[in-house]
Amino acid sequence: GATELLHIFISAADDDIRPGTTGVPVPGWQAKVVDEHGEELPDGEPGLLAVRGPVGCRYLADPRQTEYVRHGWNMTGDTFVREPDGYFRYVARADDMIISSGYNIAGPEVEDALLRHPEVAEAAVVGRADELRGEIVVAHVVLTKGSE
Repeated sequence: GATELLHIFISAADDDIRPGTTGVPVPGWQAKVVDEHGEELPDGEPGLLAVRGPVGCRYLADPRQTEYVRHGWNMTGDTFVREPDGYFRYVARADDMIISSGYNIAGPEVEDALLRHPEVAEAAVVGRADELRGEIVVAHVVLTKGSE
């Protein structure tokens, strides 16, 4: 993941900050958004963030290494979208994504929407296997005291 890289690889400085985005690759680093097979996705499509650069850390004799590094690209475990102007936008941790009928749904975004309701105290969203859609969104909600 990103922690093992020991370096900031996407950022924006002062005049380059664009609200809602993380930024662009810093000098010496490359970044792309890929599908589960490592194929680069077009701009605007959510996928896995893959980065490579001059530093990083690997796990010695760890079979999971093939998940973290593919063809020289470090898989961060994050879902991002690359905007047409080259800026990257964070969506969610890859394991927080729910894929339903081909749509990528960020669990944290659904939770955030639920928590904005005045009668919702807590919310957790998960994907549940569904034969027709692949997964469906399931929300677990705790109401505020006095709500029904």
